[in-house]
Amino acid sequence: MLNDLPVIVVGGGLAGLFSIYALQSRGIDCILVDENHEVAAAASGNPAGAVLPYLSVNETPTAKFYRSCFSYSKNILKNFSEISGHYPSSGAIRLLTSRRLEDVYRRLMEGSENAALDWTDVKALSADELSAVARVRVNGPGVYYADAMSLRPKNICRRLFDYLSDDSRATNSLVAGKLQARLGQQVIDIRESADKVSVLMDNGVVVDGSHVILATGRSWPESVGPFLPPLEAVRGQIAFVETTSPLDRLSCHLGFNGYLLPAAGGFNVLGATFDHGNKSEELVLADSMMLLEKLSHHLAEPYSGKIVGGRVSFRAHTFDRLPYVGAVFTDNSNLQEITEDGSGMNAPQRFKRLWLNTGHGSRGLQSAPLMGEILTRMINGESIEPHADIAAIVDPARYWANVKRKSDKKMMSSSGRQE
Repeated sequence: MLNDLPVIVVGGGLAGLFSIYALQSRGIDCILVDENHEVAAAASGNPAGAVLPYLSVNETPTAKFYRSCFSYSKNILKNFSEISGHYPSSGAIRLLTSRRLEDVYRRLMEGSENAALDWTDVKALSADELSAVARVRVNGPGVYYADAMSLRPKNICRRLFDYLSDDSRATNSLVAGKLQARLGQQVIDIRESADKVSVLMDNGVVVDGSHVILATGRSWPESVGPFLPPLEAVRGQIAFVETTSPLDRLSCHLGFNGYLLPAAGGFNVLGATFDHGNKSEELVLADSMMLLEKLSHHLAEPYSGKIVGGRVSFRAHTFDRLPYVGAVFTDNSNLQEITEDGSGMNAPQRFKRLWLNTGHGSRGLQSAPLMGEILTRMINGESIEPHADIAAIVDPARYWANVKRKSDKKMMSSSGRQE
């Protein structure tokens, strides 16, 4: 499927850059296109984030997916010390703010084991034990992830981009392919032919590639838009809060029905809102105050620091909050041909050279490295083992399978009323 032409990656965030990393590690040249004038200008540009397990007592597709992503990503990021700087494995604690976490806590306290669940380095701790770990007093028990990491997504993107763009890399470098960046340019049209894909830019330039990866949740060309499963742009606001007592003592990621990260640059990052209706890019003081109120509810000691700033971004969410990774259909109208499990094996024909790696939502730091690797294997004609089950979970075909199920259910309901 590959030829001498480069792979064109649209989107300069975590999904796009880790796709390029996987491609270049195989000596494949890439062209990065992003409508912004710098990488990580959108959701991947947050100043702080975390990589931590998604635990569940049930082996759901979501739990299986993020467990695999966590295992892969933490090793990749640890190996990137020469690229991304030093990111200490500071751990994370999660208070019991959901039924899922309550069930996990109960299972851990009972000492129950499930061979299907990898809970290595995860502990159920009392409020006092959690407070000792976090170095701030919290008012309830929770779960401690020793192997979780607090990171800076924007720094990772920028330094990874610099590394991938550096033609003077040593011969023993992790990557061998070359990168050409077209920042500040927007894709207007994409046309696939037998041996290449032609991409028209907003400046009138046409760029040819062997494949195109759409790794952005925004500004899809109209020519391919009808073939792509929809995404929802969910507004997220984080607050920067003053690093005063007790937050100046915080040693790890603190999760509740929000999250607080250790101090960096004179402030702590407090997140995050999930607003499905608000399209405003302006900071809303009431949202930051709401986040601060949630934090105060879970702290067992007073905090009187001020809000000193914040950031708004829009995360690309899918209908089931798992990313879309795989080839795009050329026709999605014949829904009855799509298999019930969404694997798409009997689905309408797919594009040969147009691929998706998008919809990572607020977990791109965790999911993007493995998704870039899996997609690269698909494009390069390699085996996707041992990740075939994960590839099936994120196959874009599942959206059309879901549409089919809803359509069938509606028809059955309508038929029942008529009888």
